[in-house]
Amino acid sequence: MPPRRSALLVGTYRYVDSTLRQLTAPARDAEALADALSNPEIANFDVTVLINKPYHVVLQAIGEFYDNRRRDDLTLLYFTGHGLKDDRGRLYLAMTNTIHDRLLFTGLSAQQIDEAMEACSSQQKILVLDCCYSGAFPAGHISKAGSQVNTLEKFRGKGRVVLTASDSTQYSFEGNRIVGEGSQSVFTRFLVEGLTTGEADLDSDGEISIDELYSYVHDRVIEEMPQQRPKKQENVEGRIVVAQNIHWVLPGYIRDATKSPFAQERVAALDRLAHLHRAGNGRVRAEVINQIYLLTDDDSRIVSTAARKLIAELNPDMSRLDVAKQARHEAEEQARREEQPPREEQPPREEQPRREADGVDARRNIVLWIPRQLRRIPPALVVLYSSALHRRHVVIAAGALLALVGIVLLVVLVGINGPSSGPTHAPSAAPTIGPEVAIPAVGPSIQVGKTPTFVAVSPNGRQAYIANRDAQIITVLDTATSRVTRTVPIATGPPQHLVFAPDGRRLYVAIYNDEKTIHEIDVIDTDSNSVITTIPQPARPFVPAVTPDGKQLFVPEHDIGAVLVIDTATNKIIKQITVAPNPHWVAFSRDGSRAYTANHESNVISVIDTSMLTVLKTIPVAMSPHSIAVSPDRPLVASVNYDANSVSEIDTNILEVVRTIVVGKNPRDIRWAPDGRFAYVVNEGSNTVSVIDAATSQITANMPTGENPTSIAVLPNGRQAYVSNLISGTLT
Repeated sequence: MPPRRSALLVGTYRYVDSTLRQLTAPARDAEALADALSNPEIANFDVTVLINKPYHVVLQAIGEFYDNRRRDDLTLLYFTGHGLKDDRGRLYLAMTNTIHDRLLFTGLSAQQIDEAMEACSSQQKILVLDCCYSGAFPAGHISKAGSQVNTLEKFRGKGRVVLTASDSTQYSFEGNRIVGEGSQSVFTRFLVEGLTTGEADLDSDGEISIDELYSYVHDRVIEEMPQQRPKKQENVEGRIVVAQNIHWVLPGYIRDATKSPFAQERVAALDRLAHLHRAGNGRVRAEVINQIYLLTDDDSRIVSTAARKLIAELNPDMSRLDVAKQARHEAEEQARREEQPPREEQPPREEQPRREADGVDARRNIVLWIPRQLRRIPPALVVLYSSALHRRHVVIAAGALLALVGIVLLVVLVGINGPSSGPTHAPSAAPTIGPEVAIPAVGPSIQVGKTPTFVAVSPNGRQAYIANRDAQIITVLDTATSRVTRTVPIATGPPQHLVFAPDGRRLYVAIYNDEKTIHEIDVIDTDSNSVITTIPQPARPFVPAVTPDGKQLFVPEHDIGAVLVIDTATNKIIKQITVAPNPHWVAFSRDGSRAYTANHESNVISVIDTSMLTVLKTIPVAMSPHSIAVSPDRPLVASVNYDANSVSEIDTNILEVVRTIVVGKNPRDIRWAPDGRFAYVVNEGSNTVSVIDAATSQITANMPTGENPTSIAVLPNGRQAYVSNLISGTLT
């Protein structure tokens, strides 16, 4: 299980003892800090807040808070209110029923807190004290401990970090009443500010450590309140990350260096980017890779070579820049130059790279594609065609090509495994399901624009809709002609995921950006191909699903661990169902009575009763379940596990994993064939689609795709499927 992050915030501002001055800041301080810590995008703590509670309630809560912790759990205990010191120097925290001259029996002592922390197994315990300290003794009484509270000395212990807003008494007694004004509560204000703005990320690595947070708060407190001196004490191993910088951007000095007119500065920027990649979180590393990738096309060979080398070091599996592929391409180009030197009357080869490259790609695509398709073609025809093409015998090549094309059409129409019972024309309104095959054929790629992240096919099979993330458009493809017929602008933000209503009249588009500042659902009318409404979301919506009756839309909200239920007639949210953290995908059972969610970072599948809108069960699977699909004819649910390179098959009768199938690297999407005989798994890390035989749970084929395949959609006729290739900008 992942480490737990828990926070207990205690604030007291009302006191039974009239000698304790009523405060106004603690409630606001605790609530503001709770909002920051509980925000899943910032700190993702499980937060409990106690305001104006009596001593015994708080003491019990602290005991429970530190109980049953694991070594790698992170705990944060926070107090705001009065701190009282008796004449022996012992520190107490005042609760709502604390009596200043009976601290031993009514005040929460530092010793009790210290003992609770000492008994806790966690090696990452944070204690934050934002208290106004005073001496709990009348004027004229001589304290045995002086004016310093010495807070830090009272909480020494391994595995702890202690932050305190101040360490000296700021109040005094006049008779039996406290008088004087303590410092304004700026400490918590700057804690919250550092977390929510990301300004406490002092090293710009995308993460806010406890050391960075303290340094940020310390400097700002002193700047605003010079008489107040925050303190810190720590005895921990390693670095404690408290929060993520949700406003992180590439530091300006690095961005400027990447755009410098001087190649030497751009090379130096690569070193800075490499350091940032080593130190940064996932978001930082992704942006660093993107910046390095941009420099691989630099005008300077020194810069581009260094960038390619760095890409290979930092991300060897990065499909955007396959070094081996680049080397092969250059070798082919060199071979062509030696085979066919340019004529004197032609422009130099360097002046027409586009035409030559296009010619090479076109010939290679034809030669490589035909053998995959025609496993039963007479070899002589293939040899004749290839030989004629190589020798420029145009007439013979044309004849051979026509013969091959004829056989291609015959094989495709008849079917590799025998005659098809379905029609031989393009999908119609009522497509016939054709026979599935154990080893499908791979056809040529279709250009569909920049960063196609998701593809969905309309229920009638006539159109494929593609979400082009960076271009902020939806591309519409005619499946009969494989041509793009329209693009739909998405002004709301980057489109990420798509799902059709069962009747095909509505398309729901999940929209969010990397900064997590945009999170919406756009609704597209597929008759007019226009956005008709936008449904605001509380967090990033991932892959949604529409109930089989079309009445409700279930949206997994990745960052708040919930599934929203939306009435499709009114587009209003009617229910929020709490599931395991980071839900990625929703799929319904055939009768619609259950919904299944793949919860990516939680390594579980949540099963939802759609009538009660409650979670029935949580099923453990392998690491990082990414997408999920329900078999059309078996009591079976299949989930791909991104970081485990596997598929978990779940028996829906017993709701347990019954087998695990190893597939390609980083499987991202899975879909069943309409007849249920095969499942198709998109492997982003290996640029393949694995084909699983449902009867045997064996892999029958691994088919090549474009670069970074991200999703797959199977046509209703079962004879064709599309795979979106993010980096290639194509469909396979």
